[in-house]
Amino acid sequence: MRKISNEKGFTLVELLVALTILSVIVFAILAIFAQYLNYSVNTGDKITATNLAEKVLYYVSEEIKEELEADETDPNDYDQFMELFTCGNAFLDKKKFLIEDPNLVREGDDYYYQVNNKKFFVDVEVCREDTFKYVVNVKMSILDNNVKRKIYSGRQDIVVHFEEG
Repeated sequence: MRKISNEKGFTLVELLVALTILSVIVFAILAIFAQYLNYSVNTGDKITATNLAEKVLYYVSEEIKEELEADETDPNDYDQFMELFTCGNAFLDKKKFLIEDPNLVREGDDYYYQVNNKKFFVDVEVCREDTFKYVVNVKMSILDNNVKRKIYSGRQDIVVHFEEG
């Protein structure tokens, strides 16, 4: 038998080490990709919630301004309408505010927008802070594993000026 002294190739141990190193690198890249994908989805949800909250703030603000600035509303006697929104602490006396948006779905006591097969729940509070100053607080939540998770909270101050005339 003839002995070959100059063999080319890899040993079994070298192949196993190379495969182990390669698999560790691949799994690390996959883990980073999964985290990036999760982050991307959460960011998309936050952007959607922010846009919906801005829409709700607009609707509510315009409705309050229209009610308070209506011709039949006396600036010295509009407390009857605004009693609905008077609260000492914005979060103690929560009031649901109904807005006329055809995309807003009501289910029991919950109001939500259905976007990208996800429910974005809306909670709105309107509070009177001063004679002509009202605060609108909007909280957006999303259903995550059957638990509502808050993903956006926004606030807008509304100052109403009555024109004399």
